[in-house]
Amino acid sequence: PEPEPPDWLAAAPEGAGEEKGEEKGGRRGILGRLRGGEREGEEAAEDTGLVNVNDASFEQLREIGFSVTQATRVITYREREQGFDSVDDLDVVPGMPKSFLNEVKKNLTV
Repeated sequence: PEPEPPDWLAAAPEGAGEEKGEEKGGRRGILGRLRGGEREGEEAAEDTGLVNVNDASFEQLREIGFSVTQATRVITYREREQGFDSVDDLDVVPGMPKSFLNEVKKNLTV
């Protein structure tokens, strides 16, 4: 089984990501969406072989080499900033070594 990222890494601002009927502080938040996976990007990924960083699920990011922490940070940053304009925007996400990004960017698109 996949280890869960620590709650402090996936913490969203107060009220962020809450859906109708969802209690404040519930596990659904970012972690719930990470585990549930946003599947919109899967079809495009199959067509081009690239993973859309704006649609990628936690599992998709893990499959292309992101650590648990890195995948969580990408999704958290993406949600706070309303997505990425370019794959190069990953350069500003904390905890992303340049050598790793240079390698993984060839598998990503926006």
